[in-house]
Amino acid sequence: MLRYIIKRLLEMIPLIIIISMIAFGIIKIAEVYAKADPIGQLRMNPTTTQATIDREVKRLGLNEPLPTRYFNWARKFVIGDMGESYFYKTSVSSLIVERLSNTLVMGLASLVVTWIIAIPLGIYLAVKQYSLIDQVLSSTSYFFMGFPDFFLAILLLLFAASTGWFPISGMTSVDDNHLSKIKSIYAGKYEFDSTANVSPERAKADLEVKDKSDKDELIQSLKTDLELDLDYSKDKTVSSVVSKLVDSLPKLDKFPQDLASKVKTEAESSKGILSLETGRQVDNELGKIKYFTFFDKVSYIINHIDRLFYHYSKYIPDVLYHLVLPTVTLSVISVAALQRRMRANLLDVLNDEYIRTARAKGLPESVVIYKHAVRNALNPMITLLGFELAGLLSGAAFVEILFSWPGLGQMMLEALLGNDLSLVMAGLIISSVMLLFGNLLADLLLGLTDPRIKLEA
Repeated sequence: MLRYIIKRLLEMIPLIIIISMIAFGIIKIAEVYAKADPIGQLRMNPTTTQATIDREVKRLGLNEPLPTRYFNWARKFVIGDMGESYFYKTSVSSLIVERLSNTLVMGLASLVVTWIIAIPLGIYLAVKQYSLIDQVLSSTSYFFMGFPDFFLAILLLLFAASTGWFPISGMTSVDDNHLSKIKSIYAGKYEFDSTANVSPERAKADLEVKDKSDKDELIQSLKTDLELDLDYSKDKTVSSVVSKLVDSLPKLDKFPQDLASKVKTEAESSKGILSLETGRQVDNELGKIKYFTFFDKVSYIINHIDRLFYHYSKYIPDVLYHLVLPTVTLSVISVAALQRRMRANLLDVLNDEYIRTARAKGLPESVVIYKHAVRNALNPMITLLGFELAGLLSGAAFVEILFSWPGLGQMMLEALLGNDLSLVMAGLIISSVMLLFGNLLADLLLGLTDPRIKLEA
């Protein structure tokens, strides 16, 4: 089994490379023929100087040949750097992680509900073939299988708007701040409500940790801007971030103050420009400083574990409440199709010779159905499960848009409309990887459920 998994994982590598090359070529064609300029909005801004545009073009590698751009992108992608989103002005990896989790919540909820209902229902209808309930539910499933997904979503939205029983958009309530509170705990910046009874000692300790977290954020911001200047400045000097350095470095008590004074003196004498050597010294020293350490973060979370449980206890039910209508939209039509497939599979198996032999031996009908027939009828369903797992990212896109669910599908649409090609590329690769892993998972499940299938490397 292990050798088989390793073999399949190795076989995925060239497939992913080929897929990425094709996708990268399509994006290049879009840039040329569809005028999908990644920095088009920057060019249209009348306040943007040509020097800024040139620096962005060089930083993003838009002036380099296609093979060079591809290899630079692939090299960074392998280590987790998916590039920068032009539309959202932040790293693609952080956007993907945040939105992917939201999409998976919706997709997995729909998948679980669909399979929990459809498989037992298909088995029951196969056993009760041609009965009244079989005819009624079969007709109902035919109706929903031909029902448009988006139209069902609109009907559910109208129902929710007219009754007020369910929220019609978003992932949480408008006045809900529990997620922001949860994030603030992990970031070391939690603020108690004005009504909370907080001891002076705890309030003082929280302020100290918040100060450390703020300083770490400041250091990261300074390093990012400084490294851009060092890497992409035409005359190899530091200019755009100098005023920020002069104002911020004295606030960092761990930073060598003699170097901070040197930065200020050099900036004043050269009208806001630093030499390349001084810039590299500052960048090197900033890289050595860490205020909000891993130990500080763990300690802070433990000290606020009560608040963490409280906000999760409010946040999770709110998300589940908002998840009802999107899940129903995705599940209704899927249940209709899946139970029909399960019913047909089981009926085929019930006509096989070994089932008649089992009945002739006098085995109880429940043993014949559930131990022998259902086990073999599930094999095609397991294969289908692998494809459904791979489709979790793309299958919910229209539902995310209609219900304003902050997921990956909605973000990918915005990325396409905004020519955010780095984000589109990351979405394509992640979808491809999920498809490959979904197929692998389906094969492994088949090997576990059916002893006749041998998974050999």
